[in-house]
Amino acid sequence: MLRPGSDQLALLRRCTEAFRTAMPDREQREFVLGECGESLPALFAADPVAAADAGLPVTEDGLRAAHTLLVTLLALIPSERAFMERTGHYRDHAAMIALGLRRGFAAPPAGQGR
Repeated sequence: MLRPGSDQLALLRRCTEAFRTAMPDREQREFVLGECGESLPALFAADPVAAADAGLPVTEDGLRAAHTLLVTLLALIPSERAFMERTGHYRDHAAMIALGLRRGFAAPPAGQGR
């Protein structure tokens, strides 16, 4: 379960849109993100309040796809200014969310210690 705040969800939504613009070919996106990648726009279109309260139902593959999307977008748009123009968010914020996603799927499931 992913529980993004409204700003985080907005960043994920805008980065997903920018990624689809930067990589318009569906097969290329699937190669980079896997099969789950095409479901990210619908997932991140969720109501921010509901997403923060109940969370977003996302699989481990979905988390990996979101992480890969952010990291790839950071590589595709290396300029802070261009990144801000295309996403409306700072590169550092996208990098922090990518790191959080990475830590999220590296952590043991709730109730199971390390």
